[in-house]
Amino acid sequence: MKALRLLAVLTSAALLAIGPRYVAHASSRVVWRPDLSRAEDSCPPSRPSVELVAIHRAKGHRKFYGKVPRSGMSDTLIMLDEISSFDADGLLELRVCAHDDRASMERLGWRARVVAGELPGLVGGTVPSADYLRRDPSHASSDSSGQILYLTWKDWSPPMGARRDSLRAGIVLSCVDRAANESSYSDTLWVSAPAR
Repeated sequence: MKALRLLAVLTSAALLAIGPRYVAHASSRVVWRPDLSRAEDSCPPSRPSVELVAIHRAKGHRKFYGKVPRSGMSDTLIMLDEISSFDADGLLELRVCAHDDRASMERLGWRARVVAGELPGLVGGTVPSADYLRRDPSHASSDSSGQILYLTWKDWSPPMGARRDSLRAGIVLSCVDRAANESSYSDTLWVSAPAR
């Protein structure tokens, strides 16, 4: 019974530890969909500006251990869990800004494309900003400073062990309005981080 309680506590702690990453990660897996026709809106959004807020590297290979009591003997340390499904993903946190004649900023979809270097598995579909996911999108935003956008890529694989490769890549972003009109690409945003 003690062992089960310990397992429940450790599992809850592990989930709490990855909670913020899970929310951010989930935002890049939601597919944005247009809801107007080209007859209703034929003008594309403005060329977006993009700013790097943070790079969150993959946690990689992690092992969770817990002590299991044994009757009349010392506790045994056993491995409870090895790697969660999100430990291999890196996360780019970006501040994006664009303007559209028919849609508020949180209603725009975003597309990223690697133009230099490598970000394997960078989410390729059109994704919404974090604000679109957090609140009712029918409320227009008056915030002109931008929206937060999360993009994930595969930053780690089991053959890498405990290390992470250095990171150097250039990406461009475009935004898509509610009628699927696409803007021109942003300036190249350079993403770099040392090996560790």
